[in-house]
Amino acid sequence: MSRPTRTLHEAIRLVLETIPAREASISRISQEIRRRNLYQQKEGGFPKPFQIFLRAKNYGKMFEAIDRENIRLKYSSELIAERYQPLADYFKSERKSWRALSFKRIEQILGVQLPKTAYKTRQWWGNEKPETTKHVQSRAWMQHGWKVADVDLDGEAVVFVKRLRSTN
Repeated sequence: MSRPTRTLHEAIRLVLETIPAREASISRISQEIRRRNLYQQKEGGFPKPFQIFLRAKNYGKMFEAIDRENIRLKYSSELIAERYQPLADYFKSERKSWRALSFKRIEQILGVQLPKTAYKTRQWWGNEKPETTKHVQSRAWMQHGWKVADVDLDGEAVVFVKRLRSTN
């Protein structure tokens, strides 16, 4: 049997994704990794429960350590929302009434690349109500009173404007 090439945190994620509650004890995760041969250490052994716990703690954006014995996989919407938090912080502190940003500048703010759909479709840049949208990226600007006024996919830039508050 060959040694799997995935990382330990990927193996933990694979185990937790198969559990309906997306939560399990580190002992159960360890057993599943071994049973399914999802990860082996370089020297050939399987990870011990304490190593699984430490890896989960180091990957706090992906996992939540409920206590010393149990780990929960954060839902993808939680992970995505965290990804766009730096952009939300940017718009929260921005005082101008409009702002043109290149896609590259947005990636600098986020610290990660935008998904390919951001470069290909206007819909990705849609303005949706923050409280009802499933597109968490739009919350980054909408929750702080901004909206997309124009998207230039060829020029890889977007113009945001501060929404006027309703006086009703």
